[in-house]
Amino acid sequence: MIQTYPPEKTIAAQPRTGRSLVTNADLVDFLVALAGGLETPFGRTLEQTIQPARHTATVQALTKILDQRVAAMRRRVDIAVERGELPPVDSSFLGERISGPVHLIVNRGMRSFAREDAERIVGVVLAGIRATARQP
Repeated sequence: MIQTYPPEKTIAAQPRTGRSLVTNADLVDFLVALAGGLETPFGRTLEQTIQPARHTATVQALTKILDQRVAAMRRRVDIAVERGELPPVDSSFLGERISGPVHLIVNRGMRSFAREDAERIVGVVLAGIRATARQP
């Protein structure tokens, strides 16, 4: 049986009450949840399965699982870009930039992933995206 994060526990499922759809805290929460998921037996198994996945059917199945986990956040990022709350950025690109370090830290197993790690990652990535955004 495939386990996924309960939708009501993901930050993507939480309604925003303010103007911004995506805040630094949203992305930090997303990374903390990702790290928590990767540290579970299911998360470790998924990571190990992805590494040697060269068979099309395996890659497609794993992609479907991962896509389900980030779809809601992707929609929120896209809406924030449309509203001008974030500069134009491909949500997949943003997701790769912020999730890559999480995978590295968790998979190395040298230390636990901390909220402070997530805050630094999000701060650096968003600063880079904003600094390199094309001006109209």
